[in-house]
Amino acid sequence: MAKDDGGMAFPSGIPGGRTGLTKREWFAGMALQGMLAHSRGNPPHGYRPPGNDHWHVAIAKEAHQLADAMIAAGKENAE
Repeated sequence: MAKDDGGMAFPSGIPGGRTGLTKREWFAGMALQGMLAHSRGNPPHGYRPPGNDHWHVAIAKEAHQLADAMIAAGKENAE
């Protein structure tokens, strides 16, 4: 089952055209940007990746988990 991508982040208004990022992609990118701020290519201070993932992979997964939570919370607040 595909994840709910939240639809388009910045709809272009072009009929039938999918251009740009989904909300999930946008939210994940914004979360990742904040998580990596000032890291200078090193793991964020005190960060310990779960399992055997390299920290780059683990933090990208966490950014997408945050994006999924933001989409779900947005739907709950809209109801």
